[in-house]
Amino acid sequence: MYIKILSLVDKTNYTMQKCKIVLDNILSYRNQTVILCYMRKHDVSIETARKHFRAMLAFLYFCATSENTFTPSEVIDEMWHTFLLSTKDYDEFCQEYLGKKIHHNPDAVVTEASKEKNQQQYINLYIIAEQTLGALDPEMFPNPMVLAAGCNGDCGSGGSCSGSTNCQT
Repeated sequence: MYIKILSLVDKTNYTMQKCKIVLDNILSYRNQTVILCYMRKHDVSIETARKHFRAMLAFLYFCATSENTFTPSEVIDEMWHTFLLSTKDYDEFCQEYLGKKIHHNPDAVVTEASKEKNQQQYINLYIIAEQTLGALDPEMFPNPMVLAAGCNGDCGSGGSCSGSTNCQT
């Protein structure tokens, strides 16, 4: 019995190490064009644009490696929009780094049910991101409890898909 459990632990550690290597490889991806476009559009520093890009890469990794569907934070969603506009680069990244394309699927109509679904999808993202990455930057991954407390029922409006968008493979 002890040998079987130890064997399972060894396999789990190996799988976790393999996932860490894959994640590190994805997070090492750079695309200066996307970063500069985002920087100009959102009037942020190059350092901020790079942080947002890295958070978006982590989000895409979680979408690609989970059976769950996730909703990104507003910052990640805005960076994702910028990356999607560089269609060739986005397609090549998805195939080379993720092994499949991650589709952006905004809700056609935002309803109470879709708001609740997207909120749960964001909570699921937050949990997996915190478990995988450790302490999260609240700019990229706002705490879901803080978001819920500050939401007036119109979260995600103002030209952003945040709160009404999700990823699907």
